[in-house]
Amino acid sequence: MKIRFLIIVTLLFTGVVFSACGPSQSELDAQATSIVAGVFAALTAEAPTLAPSPDDTPRASSTSIPTLIPTPTQMPTSLPGRLTFPLQSFSDSIPWLAWDENFISGVMYLGFGLTNPPFDVALVRKAFAAAIDREAIGELAERLHWADVRPATTFLHPEVLGRDLYNDVGIPFDPEQAREYLAQAGYTDPSSFPSTTFVISEAGQPAPGLYYQMADLIVDMWKEHLGVTVKIEDLGRLVDYYQYLYTHDPELFRLSFVMTTTDGNDPNTIFRYAFSGQFNVSNFSNAEFDSLIDQAAGISDPSQRQILYIQAERLLCEEFVAVIPLIHYTK
Repeated sequence: MKIRFLIIVTLLFTGVVFSACGPSQSELDAQATSIVAGVFAALTAEAPTLAPSPDDTPRASSTSIPTLIPTPTQMPTSLPGRLTFPLQSFSDSIPWLAWDENFISGVMYLGFGLTNPPFDVALVRKAFAAAIDREAIGELAERLHWADVRPATTFLHPEVLGRDLYNDVGIPFDPEQAREYLAQAGYTDPSSFPSTTFVISEAGQPAPGLYYQMADLIVDMWKEHLGVTVKIEDLGRLVDYYQYLYTHDPELFRLSFVMTTTDGNDPNTIFRYAFSGQFNVSNFSNAEFDSLIDQAAGISDPSQRQILYIQAERLLCEEFVAVIPLIHYTK
């Protein structure tokens, strides 16, 4: 599939409507797009991009152009999560959803430096994930005028996958379990946890702007529920932030993935470009995850592909915990 454009917007959100004294959404989007393009041109080859999806109400199609109707298949009865988009409306090819300009979907998530302590240990990553209240994150996002905000414990937008897996797959908010994870990782005394830095970018609003507010909320949760102190470092402009991400091994960082492609949106495309090549800031590498994506790409039955993608989500966000999804949204 030829990917024509990718916007990876850092920080907790992209497309926020600012106050009257701040930049407009279109101005911020244009600024972010220009900066990312410049950084990618300097650091990497041409970058691919991903695609979007609809809202939370099941319906025949979210696009103005009808999608292909695959051969009817028996729906699995024991899948986790809740139906958000009927599989009967998915194509039996890749991409399985057509492009819809009215529903540009995104996911905001946190990433780890997976190769160095303390986040090279899965139990530590699980602890940090279980200590985050996504409901509170979503409430802040709504106050900041984000559209169609949903708390997330998995990576794929619910209407790209066809199911909302929130709290059924991934690491749910559970402070007691979070402390248990940390203790199992060897940190029975939280004060012994090493000094940790969470890097952010101001993206048009110097600290304590709205992006800093979100980082500050998350750091407070880690302090309250785990007893660990995490320092926030504002790297300033987006260009400096991306330069740092691509030339360093950050302990904790945040990104937003906004899917935009004329080829439509599909889990195959999203997973491959989010967790391979220059976009894989954490250097996540897992043969089982790659195998699941490869298997799904060779299957035409959407229901069988969906099962494999759910397995991939469980591995990515629950077993390995390469990222901490926070919210899904649309633009």
